[in-house]
This record gives sequence, structure tokens and C-alpha cells, in this order.
Amino acid sequence: MIKKLLLCSILSVLFLNLSAQEEKDYEKVKFGNVSVEEFNVKPGGRDSAASAVVLFKIGRMNFGLSRKGNWNYYLEVHKRIKIINKEGYDYANFSIPIYRSSNGEEDLNKVQIASYNLVNDKVIQNKASKDEKFADKYNKNNTVYKYTLSNIEPGTIVEIKYTIQSDFLYTLRDWYFQEGIPVVWSEFALTLPEYYRYNIYTQPFYPINLIRDESVNESFTGVVSDNNVYGSQSYDFKCVSSYRKWASKNIPSFKDESFIKTSDDFITKMIFEIQSEQFPNSPVQNYSTNWQKIAETYKKAEHFGSFLAPDNYSKKLVSEIVKDDATTLEKMAKIYGYVKSNIKWNKNYGDYSVQNNPKNVIETKTGNIGDINLTLLNLLQTANLDAKPLVLSTRSNGRHPGYPMSSKFNYVIAAVNIDSALYLLDASQPENTVNLVSYDALNHKGLVLDLDNLSADWLLMEPNEVSVSSIYTVLSFDDDLKLKGTITKRKSNYDALNTRRKFYSYASEEEFLKDFKSNKNGFNIKKYAKTDFDKPSLPLVEEIEFELEDYMEEAGNLVYFNPLMYDRTKENPFKDEERNFPVDFGYPFNESCRILITTPEGFEVDKLPESILFKLEDNKAVFSYTVSKLDNQVLINSKILISKSEFGAERYAELKELFKQVVAKQAQPVVYKKL
Repeated sequence: MIKKLLLCSILSVLFLNLSAQEEKDYEKVKFGNVSVEEFNVKPGGRDSAASAVVLFKIGRMNFGLSRKGNWNYYLEVHKRIKIINKEGYDYANFSIPIYRSSNGEEDLNKVQIASYNLVNDKVIQNKASKDEKFADKYNKNNTVYKYTLSNIEPGTIVEIKYTIQSDFLYTLRDWYFQEGIPVVWSEFALTLPEYYRYNIYTQPFYPINLIRDESVNESFTGVVSDNNVYGSQSYDFKCVSSYRKWASKNIPSFKDESFIKTSDDFITKMIFEIQSEQFPNSPVQNYSTNWQKIAETYKKAEHFGSFLAPDNYSKKLVSEIVKDDATTLEKMAKIYGYVKSNIKWNKNYGDYSVQNNPKNVIETKTGNIGDINLTLLNLLQTANLDAKPLVLSTRSNGRHPGYPMSSKFNYVIAAVNIDSALYLLDASQPENTVNLVSYDALNHKGLVLDLDNLSADWLLMEPNEVSVSSIYTVLSFDDDLKLKGTITKRKSNYDALNTRRKFYSYASEEEFLKDFKSNKNGFNIKKYAKTDFDKPSLPLVEEIEFELEDYMEEAGNLVYFNPLMYDRTKENPFKDEERNFPVDFGYPFNESCRILITTPEGFEVDKLPESILFKLEDNKAVFSYTVSKLDNQVLINSKILISKSEFGAERYAELKELFKQVVAKQAQPVVYKKL
């Protein structure tokens, strides 16, 4: 059964002169047939300042047999955009990604592209020249075809039409009704032969309406056999196909917001994944009908289930890594450390391995996420540990919809059960530690696969331990207003992981410090020391002895300076009046700054910031700023505690106010008076 999410939200009218647009039969709109009236369409409402507007975006997908006798889908896209002002000129550039691999291929065909200007009430067409078209081969599997139109000015309309032919039938291309600019009309039509069943998921933060649903007769000619579409005989046959068309109108632009994982989680779109197929005289082939079926698919896969099977190479390697007298935890730690140290991530994702076995991965010394973490799982299971694969969708890939949909997974880690305690291992980065997976894998939940019992269970992956960034600064200044002092930074968990990763991204410590000073005028490092950078399981410590010139400001006999210096929050990350999406910080954190200032002779404190405490009703977010003075010393403590990783959109106003308080308070200076 096709499953759909509930439609939600109500749209206000956002465009002028839309009645004519709504009445159009877009199936009859021809490329190049641009009307004068289309130049008059303007966005309104909240998008009145938009730099461009999509006049229409039409997708038509149908199936057919290729010359090789294989089933393909054909996606025709027709899109027309009006450029409003210079900020919208980038929308005259188009990029179309095409994927090819040993398992299949896509092709781009029938590309038409042009721009149109209105001159003396006459529409002038400008077609793209040859030097405005080129292919950018991203890697061996991905090529992006790019098109750039000239003769662009405010009011120009640009248009593109093309067809993608693909034999990747497991997942069809997503259809995006919403974009970064407002859309007057978007529709998608799917003609599906009776041999195929697809799960169709909608992500509708704005209404998507099914406007056509009927059966149509289709005829196909291709190379087929008695029980399969792959064969050697030419054959003509007919079938009954379903024809459905969805449409949405007046869709506001998608506004990216701070602290969301990816816009793909919230943008209005449709997703397709195959459920089953059945050809004449053949049994039903089920795919993603339930979680048990998905577990079975993973188990049977050569580059997943078969990859995990222990062999003589794995047994010998495990015996070399661990000793017979090692405890279960020690075995896990040694195997985990071995994989992290010997296999480097090639920056490619994937829940499947590219190689055929762990031996090839280890000898190659590099691999994608599947290569690395499935090798880890193979060795853990060979050592008789209760280790299971946990598949997930990364933050950049978007939240998994929660339905039996395997194509949304793009990452795999190990979940190890020892004495009823669960340990999560991700060996893709040397800075990762037990239960500290890569940041991109922090997407709230993952699916633990029990391949022996063909079952699967969701596991919440919310980090419970707070990541700490503690900065203690000891300051003094002289008559020339030169600051000097020490900074001690102590970081744990993800804050430490991020610093380690940044440090090791530079060729040397000198390069790291050069970057650290790049936006700090007058900052001179006298001494730098670091502790436990090479021990990812421990908090790291940095100690900096410094001098800072031209930072304090004089006004008569008063001297001003901000005590948090370069560690204050300068602007509120939450600027919108309202928010539709959850606020996702990734992990809970405690960011504290403690500053001790010694007042020299010849100066006295004139004014100090006042202490405040601001917190959410449930205490899950707290900002405190305390100031105290004793003799010639001032002590300031600033602390931001976010004790959970995600807040619902209904908490947005509270969080916005909290960070408003942070920005305002941390901007306040300490004022001294010259005696």
C-alpha cells in the first residue's frame, strides 16, 4: 500500500496575476512559447523581496524499454524562471547531476535552454551558445552538466527543458515542489506500468494535491524473454498503467534556518522507492515491504552480509590484534584502534562496502564508510563479540522518514553489546572514540540489524554526555594599555573532537596558530602548549601565553574593553520572527568563559556589567553571567548550557530570547578610570 504523510499548513496568496497561470494546461506549454504576461508576474507576501520566481516547474516520468532490453524510467523536466533583480542572476545557471556505475547508468538527453527579454513588448529569445555548456566530472561515477545563460538583466525569463534516462529503478529521483525562491506552480506526473509498485512518500510542509488518478493502456516493444524483461527475443506487449499527477501552487521560498541538519528534512518534496515488481509468468519480487525484508536484503548482499562472514584471513588477523587473555572490552578496544589506525576514510559515504572482503580493504588502506566499518564489524564478530551493524542516514543526507526505506541509509557503524551495555563504534576518523561517532552521523536514530534473526530495531542515538568547552583567562594590563595574560582551554567530547580534527588538518602547529591569530589584530602568542591531543578518549587542554595591543579603548580618562575578547557570541543565530522547524544543536554542550582581571596601580574600576540568569522553563537551556569584585581583581563567569540536542519549533521564541540575552550581555565592556 502506498503510504503518505499527512498534509499540513495553510498557504496565503503570495503572487499577483495568478489566475491565468492556474488555468494553463501545462502539458501543452511548449518550450520557447513565452508570453508577454509572464514578464508581469511578481512575488508578493513574505517573498515580495525575492530575487527570482519559478513561473512553473513540470516533471513527467514514464517507463520504457531501452535498446538493450532493460527497463528504464524517463524523467522530463520543464522549468521557467523569472529573474527579478541582480541578486537573482545565479538562477540563470543550471546544474544537472548524472550518475553512472557498474550497476547502471543515467543519460541526459534533449536539453533545450534559453533566455528571454521583453523589448518594445516583443519577446526576444537568446539560446545558450556552445561555450556556455560544459560537463564537470566530479568523480568516476558523478558528472554534473552545467549551463550558463547570458543576456541576463532584471526581468529576464530563463527556461530549461531536458530528459533524464535512468535504469536505477530502485529509487526514482525525488521531486522538489519547493525551492530557495518562490514557486508559482509545480506539478509532477507519474505513469507507472502495472509490473511495478512503489512506496511514495510526501514531505508536505505546504499542500501537495493529487489532481489526476486514472488507468491508461500502454504498449511496449523491446527485447524480452518468457519470464523476464532481460532476454534475446523481440516482443510487443501491452499493459495497464496507473497515471497520477500531483500539483502545488503558490509555494513560498524555503528559508534555511540556523541549527537545522539539512534543508532536505523540511523542504516540500516527494520520494519514491520500489516496493515490489512482478512481470508476466514470474513470481512477485518484494523489496522494501517491511523491516524484516530489508534485513534479509542486507544479509544476502555480497557487499554487506557476505562481507561480514568470518574467513581465515580475519581469524588470523584477530589473533594477532588481541591476546587470548584479553577481556571483552579490551578486545573491542584493540580491534577498534587497529581499524582506525590502518584504514583511512576516502571521504565517500555508503552503508555497503565497495570491496569484496576485509582483506582487500586492509591491504588498500583506504575505503568508504561501508568499507571501514563493515571491516570493523567483521573483525569484532570474528572475535566472538556481540556486534551488529547499525545503519543510518547522516545529517547532511537528511532524517530517515521512519518507513521501511533502505535507500535513505548512507552510513553504517558498529553497535556492540557487552554485559548489557551498548557501545557505538565509528572507525572512519582517528579522533572518534567509543560512543563518539562522527558528527555527521548524529542524526538522532539508527536501525540496528540482526541479520541472524532477520529483524531490525530503531535505536535512539542522542548523545547524553555534555560536550564541554571551558576557557579560563587571566588578564592584566599596564600603563600603555597592553593586555597580557594566559588562556587555558579545556575541551571534551565533540568540542575536543572538532579541535583535534581542525589541528590535524594543518601541516604544522605553526600553520594552526597562524590561522588562530588571523582575525586577532595585535595578538601575539608568547608560548603555546597542548596536552592529550593524541589521546582522543581524554579531554584536551591548550595553554596560551599572550600579549595583546590596541585592544583597549580610551575616552578621556576612561578605558573600555570587552573581557571575553574573541570568545563572545557576537550575533543572535535566531533572527526570524517565527520558526517552522526544530532547533537542532547536534549535541548538548556547556560553553563557559571565566575571566580574572587584575587592576594595576593608577586605575580603578568605574563600571562593571551586571549579573544575570536567564533560563528556559524546563531548565534545558541556561545562560548565566556573574560578576564579582574583590580588592584589585574582577572575576567574570559567562556560561551557556544547552542540555539537550533538539528543541521543538514551539520553543523557538524562548531560545531566541536566551541568545538575545547572551549577545547583549557578552557585548558589555568593563570600564576603568585612570586615577
